[in-house]
Amino acid sequence: MGNGRKIGHISGIDPGAEFHRRLQVKRADLHRDTVRGISWLADEEDGSDVADAIVLHGGYEDDEDHWTWVRYTGASPDVDKYKENGVPKLRRSQSWAYQDMLL
Repeated sequence: MGNGRKIGHISGIDPGAEFHRRLQVKRADLHRDTVRGISWLADEEDGSDVADAIVLHGGYEDDEDHWTWVRYTGASPDVDKYKENGVPKLRRSQSWAYQDMLL
């Protein structure tokens, strides 16, 4: 769609619109990445990084999507990720380092 990413309502995207692939979300300018869960952009006033979107993909059992609110596990460098019996896990608790501080 090429609207350009911003904070707030995106013209041409209805609330509740469903996307079945992350590439669709990126092409709609709703998220900057096709892999990471947290998308960010620079604040227009002071240039600081702020989160503008979160994608939940069902990979972590403690992520919750209740439509009006979400519980998000957070982002973590790849070195912190592993699988236990096929279930994605993180080696340590999340911190305000890495991209979580943008939330």
